[in-house]
Amino acid sequence: MRKNLILMSLFIVLLSSCGLGYNGSQVSSLLFREEYRKVINVLNRDTAGLRVPDDVPFLYKAELSGYSSDILAEYYYHRAYTGLKKYKKAIVHIVKYLEKTGHDRPYFESRIALIDMCYVMFNHPEYSIRLLEESLMEDRRNSQLKVMLASLYEYEAYWGGGDWQKAIDLYDEIEASLDSNQRTLLNYWKSSIYGDSDKALSEITKSLEKSGYTELEDLQRRAGIYESRKDYEAAIEDYTRMIEVSDESYRAYYGRSSCYEALGDTLSARRDRKRAEHLQDSVLRERFVRDSAEMSIVMRNRI
Repeated sequence: MRKNLILMSLFIVLLSSCGLGYNGSQVSSLLFREEYRKVINVLNRDTAGLRVPDDVPFLYKAELSGYSSDILAEYYYHRAYTGLKKYKKAIVHIVKYLEKTGHDRPYFESRIALIDMCYVMFNHPEYSIRLLEESLMEDRRNSQLKVMLASLYEYEAYWGGGDWQKAIDLYDEIEASLDSNQRTLLNYWKSSIYGDSDKALSEITKSLEKSGYTELEDLQRRAGIYESRKDYEAAIEDYTRMIEVSDESYRAYYGRSSCYEALGDTLSARRDRKRAEHLQDSVLRERFVRDSAEMSIVMRNRI
């Protein structure tokens, strides 16, 4: 009897060391501890009961929380293989994730794909492009596949090995399927491709019209184009609008200060620069306090 108990204990230890002693609800802790091989072992055995990983930012949680275990499994696979630096295997699961989630929103605004997944795919852009093109041939309505592929076309073109027009064509295709007043990032992305040209101004103005001139990034982008063209009065208007929209837009004060300086209004330039420095200092201090508090809460929960 004692011998059987010892053998059973050894068997349990062996299962745990192989990652088989865990289930889907515990795999998040394995990911946090960077035990990536165990994560893969658990997923290969069973994906039931998966929950959103504890270590993901709030915006990731908002996106992932509505998904079933089979979709969460693709996210876990991509994280685990990325941790092991097996990028091509990670990319396969990224594509599967995009295939499964590309129809649950009218347009692509996924921060997960744009941040984490793009970073992984850029390690092997040609391989990623081939997989995405094959997948898109079977599912032409999947906007996530289109935007990810357009991002890679853009990346390849930036480094001299691709065609900007391919990215623009895909962005146009997505935009054509949307409501004309629907706010997306598509116009903003296209404006970055067009540089500081008239087309760039046209795209960013369309984006601003859809948002009711409230998007800070759009306003800053257009102000920057005007400033590069030495149209300082127009740039000042957009920087002023940024200041009206947000109490934290110290960047607008810096930008407006440089425009006033170029116009010879040194008094206004100096006033805006002082305001920018004061705001920047207070914003960074608030963020530091908030982030420290959030980190403290997260660590207490983990303990």
